[in-house]
Parts: sequence; structure tokens; C-alpha cells
Amino acid sequence: TIDYQFYHVTQPRIEHFIDTVGAGDAFTARYIHGLLCDEVIEKTIDAAQKFAIKVIGLRGAISSDPDFYQL
Repeated sequence: TIDYQFYHVTQPRIEHFIDTVGAGDAFTARYIHGLLCDEVIEKTIDAAQKFAIKVIGLRGAISSDPDFYQL
């Protein structure tokens, strides 16, 4: 039997909503990164949410600024 547990983390208000393109991919990429690094799942989901929120502040899916991707 698999035991699934869900929880909700309140994120800050989104100030710079521009485009949702790439937000799902960003969330998934950060989530997989956390799983591969054996992070605590709550930390992984929180980081994935925050990264997806950053991405919706962009026009398009990626940033040309390498600092955008720093933790």
C-alpha cells in the first residue's frame, strides 16, 4: 500500500505575472532535482513553487540571465 500525504504551502502574492509559458516545466525540473538530491519533500515542493513563480515573471520560458537560475 502506498501512503500519499498532501499539504499546501502559502506562497507570497505574485507581483510580476507576465507569462505562464514554462512554469510547469520549471516546477517539474526543480521537483525532480530535489528528488535526485534526496531533499526533504516539503523543501522540494516549496522550492519548485518558488521557481515556477519566478518563471511567470518572464516573457517566454527561459531567461538569458544566468543569475536568474541561482538558488
